[in-house]
Amino acid sequence: MGCGCGKVNVSTTAGSSEEKTMEINLQTKKQFQKSWEHNNSVVVQTDINAIWNLAIANQDVSKVYLLDKNQIGAGHYGVVRKAKLRSDPSKIYAIKSIEKRKLKGDSTLLKTELELLRFSDHPNIIQFYEIYQDKTHYHFVMEFCEGGDITSRVEDDGPFDEDTCKKIIFQVLLGLNHLHSCGIIHRDIKPDNFLFKSKSKDSDIKLIDFGLSRRFNNGSKLTTVLGTPNYVAPEILDKSGYTEKVDIWSTGVMMYLLLAADFPFKGESTAQLFEKIRRGEYSMHTSDNLMKLSPPGKAVLKGLLERNPNKRFTAREALRDPWFDKLNIDLNERGKKLVTLDMINRMRTFNSDYKLMRGIISMLVTIHDDSEQVKKMRDAFFYLDVLDNGILMMPELKKAFTEMGVAITDLEIEETIRGLQQRAKGAITYTEFISSTIDESFYRKQVYLDEAFKRFDYDQDQYISYDDIHQTFCRFGISLTKSDIHEMIKDFDENNDGKISYEEFMKIMKADNHNSPDKRLSSVQQFQTGISNA
Repeated sequence: MGCGCGKVNVSTTAGSSEEKTMEINLQTKKQFQKSWEHNNSVVVQTDINAIWNLAIANQDVSKVYLLDKNQIGAGHYGVVRKAKLRSDPSKIYAIKSIEKRKLKGDSTLLKTELELLRFSDHPNIIQFYEIYQDKTHYHFVMEFCEGGDITSRVEDDGPFDEDTCKKIIFQVLLGLNHLHSCGIIHRDIKPDNFLFKSKSKDSDIKLIDFGLSRRFNNGSKLTTVLGTPNYVAPEILDKSGYTEKVDIWSTGVMMYLLLAADFPFKGESTAQLFEKIRRGEYSMHTSDNLMKLSPPGKAVLKGLLERNPNKRFTAREALRDPWFDKLNIDLNERGKKLVTLDMINRMRTFNSDYKLMRGIISMLVTIHDDSEQVKKMRDAFFYLDVLDNGILMMPELKKAFTEMGVAITDLEIEETIRGLQQRAKGAITYTEFISSTIDESFYRKQVYLDEAFKRFDYDQDQYISYDDIHQTFCRFGISLTKSDIHEMIKDFDENNDGKISYEEFMKIMKADNHNSPDKRLSSVQQFQTGISNA
């Protein structure tokens, strides 16, 4: 009996010690964020078109995808349908088809949505894959989410309990912090615009519909009056100019709705509704969930629905609130276990010269984001993303290298970022990080490589030609220069016939050493030198 009691006491002590360490790590993260915010602009000045220009493929989407006749969604400019990949019918996508005539010759709306979809790279934002155009339509190929939208789930199941609501709002704020940190305001945050990835009760959510989204500069204000009435922020109604904080207000309305299955502000007319929104007064007695909400939960709701935008939470401030501590700790601890010296080594020596290979690996990571290997790297990314903004920048990478005991200069970190950046200057996005750090066994799978080759080999002649590469990257929304494409072909084309055969493709993708020997040796030597000097 005595021995048994001793074991219990030891276990309890160990558990308490581990929990204390986790809490210290979280507080360190919060202090890091506050220090960075004090010394830097909240908005990361990134150039969405910094690397490649926007483009649209002039190809027939029906040759690649088999579209369902039935719609799963509809909007002012077009419809959304499910589609199967013809080369692998088990893969399901959502294709948004926009009628050109409804744009009335104004491509600004299309360009803005494509620009923001292509740049947004976050686990809680819908994934954009490709874009096609024909004589009558533009076709956006996107991630398919089978779980339906949050509004439908509330209507079917009633209000959510506090823990479920907390997880959803946490993911909403992570997605918004990514957008806001990169200078993007969504302007239509509501449960209808969040989809569950799967039908499971604990499914992750994805933000959709960038039709009203805009870029903004830090300190500037927008003036256009728009949005969904029940979710519109007071400052929009006051016509005094507004910032990204309107998304935070809408998140507060959404949180209230999840807990109460009702709106915090209602009126018999739009005028009455808007007057109540202007006053910012709401009741916490409309549902049991609201009345039983924990004090930290009430504090978050109050911070989101703060009428004064200057006092209202930012997305990052809300994420730091104690209400989310358990979620933060769980994600941080999972990710910390995955950040290894080997992973850091892969990131630094990843081949930045083979642009085609980099595009192929990125495509495979994007397409197979539900694989276990990608999910693990997602947790590692969250741990390294100390600022919670969905991108890795100089201070975060410097912190990571320091923790791993690697001596590295700011210049070397800048070189690492330049070698990986594709979407924006000065930052590594989620997919870029995973593409550079995921184990080679992931993209060397024969089934994956066959899939990638078929995606590039549009005319199915068993060769990847100049035009194949040009059109494929156009489908990604990227316009390459002639020199870019010729360089891509040269990297793979062993017999110098100006195109890439299936055999040449497989040989390079499966090679043990992707970098040229001299370049790879130099990179590894630099890395090892950093370790030895630590």
